[in-house]
Amino acid sequence: MVGMMSESVDYLNERLAFYKIDAAMRGELKVAWELLKPHMPRVIADFYRHVGKFPSMARLVGDHQERLSKAQAVHWQRLFNSGFDAGYLESVRAVARAHVRVGIEPDWYIGGYNVILADLTAALVKETRLRPGRLTRLINAVNGAVMFDMGIAVSVYHETLLAAGEQRRKRLAGEIDVFDHTFSDSLAALNKAAHVMRGASEQLGEATSRTTKQADSMTKTAEEMAGRAARSAAAAGSMAKSIETVENYAERAYEIAGKAAEQAKAADAGVRGLAEVTERIGSIVELIGGIARQTNLLALNATIEAARAGEAGLGFAVVAREVKTLSMQTAKATQEIADQIAAIQQATRATVSDLDGIGAVISEVVQAAEAITAAVENQAAATHSILTAVEEISQDAQGVADAVATVRAAAQDIGGIVTTVQTLASSLDEQAANMNGDVRRFFDRVAAA
Repeated sequence: MVGMMSESVDYLNERLAFYKIDAAMRGELKVAWELLKPHMPRVIADFYRHVGKFPSMARLVGDHQERLSKAQAVHWQRLFNSGFDAGYLESVRAVARAHVRVGIEPDWYIGGYNVILADLTAALVKETRLRPGRLTRLINAVNGAVMFDMGIAVSVYHETLLAAGEQRRKRLAGEIDVFDHTFSDSLAALNKAAHVMRGASEQLGEATSRTTKQADSMTKTAEEMAGRAARSAAAAGSMAKSIETVENYAERAYEIAGKAAEQAKAADAGVRGLAEVTERIGSIVELIGGIARQTNLLALNATIEAARAGEAGLGFAVVAREVKTLSMQTAKATQEIADQIAAIQQATRATVSDLDGIGAVISEVVQAAEAITAAVENQAAATHSILTAVEEISQDAQGVADAVATVRAAAQDIGGIVTTVQTLASSLDEQAANMNGDVRRFFDRVAAA
C-alpha cells in the first residue's frame, strides 16, 4: 500500500513539473477560485443546458443533473484549492472511471472541458477588467490546471482501455486455449472416426465382395437346381403317364381275371352237373346190368327147362339162346357203357379238381390284380405328389435364383456405396489434415497479434 502511494506521488509530481505547475501557479489558482466561485453555479448550469441539446449525452445525464451539478462544484473547488495532492489525484481518477463506466467517450469529455474553460475564461476577463498582466497569469494558471485535470482523466481512459484490452486478451487467450483443446479433441475424434470409417468401409467392401461371389455361386447352384427340378418334373410326368398306362392294363387284367373266374365257375358248375348226370347214368347202367344178369339167369333157366322138355322145348331153347345171347351182348354193352361212364366220371372228377385249382389260381390272380391295381393307384397318387412337389421345388428354385439375383444386385449397389464411403473417408482425412493446419496457423497468428 505504501509503495502504491509513493508511486502515485512520484507520478503526480512528474506530471505537475511537465505542466509547469509550481507553487506560484498554485497560489494563482486559489486567487482565481475566489474570483470564479460566484460564477460557478451559472457556469455549471449553462454546461448542463448545453449538454441537454445532444440526445446521446442528455440520456446519460437523465434525472441526475442536480447530483451531478453538486459533484461538479466539489470537483472544481478541489482542483483550484487542493494543491494537487494525492486526494485530488484519487478524486479525479474516480470521476474519470465513473465517466468511463457510463459510456462517455473521450471526445465528449474533452469537449465538456472546452465549454467550461471558455466560460471560466470569460468570467476571469470580467473580474480582472483592464489588468492584462494579472489576467494573463490567472488564465495561464486556470488553463494549466484544466489541462492537467483533463490529462489525468484521459490517462484514466487510456488505462481503462488498456486494462479492458488486457482482460479481453486474457479472455481471448483463455477461449483460444479452450478452443484449442476442444478442437484438438474434436479433430482427434474426427481423425479416429475417419480411420474407423475407412476400416469399416474396407471390411464392408471385403464382405460385399464375398457376398457377391457367394451370390454368384448361389445363383449358379439355384439355376442348376431349377434345371434338375425341371428334368425331374418331366421324368415324373412321363412316369405318371406310364403308371397310368399300367393302371389301365391292371384294370383290364382285373376285368379279364374276373370274367375268367366267372367262366371257371360256370364250367365248374357244368362239369359238376355232368358228374351228376354220369352218376345217374351209372345208376341206370347198373340197373340195366342187373336186368341183363337176371335175363341171363332166366335164359339159363329156360335152357335147362328146354333140355328137360326135349323136342318140345327146342323152340323155347332157341329163344332162350337168343335171349342169352342178347343178355350177354347187353351185359357186354352195359359193361362197356359202365367202363366209359367210369372213365367219364374219372375225367369229370379230374376236371373238377383241375377247375378247383384253376379257380384257386384265378382267385389268386384276381387278388393279385386287385393288389396291383391298389398299388398302381397308390403309386399314381405318390407320383402325382412327387410331380407336384417337384414342380413346387422348381418354382422355389426359380424364386431362390431370382432372390439371389436381387441380393447380388444389392451387393453390387452396396459395393458402389462402399466405394463412395471410402472416397468420403479419404476426403475426410484430407480435410481434417487441412483443417488441422489451418487451425494451427490461426492460433499462431492470434498468438502473434
